[in-house]
Amino acid sequence: MRKAYLLIYNSAAATRGQVNAFLDACEGVITWRFDIDNSYYVISELDATDIYRSFRGTFPRGRVFITEISSSNRQGWITERSWGLIKKKGLE
Repeated sequence: MRKAYLLIYNSAAATRGQVNAFLDACEGVITWRFDIDNSYYVISELDATDIYRSFRGTFPRGRVFITEISSSNRQGWITERSWGLIKKKGLE
């Protein structure tokens, strides 16, 4: 089942370009986008632990946090496109 995640990392872990390449290559990641520094919205059928292990295997340094974005308890000031991605789990 598709889930929306928030992935947050610090600059000691990787650059934005490196994380973009990682997410593009990561099997199980369906789509992603960003509009906040060092943060990504990730749509995947993987669970948070699998995404974390893959991220950590690629980027062994720095800090990273991955959490599922719940469908009922969320709020924020982000772009409409990002809200659409989260709400529709990447489905257009």
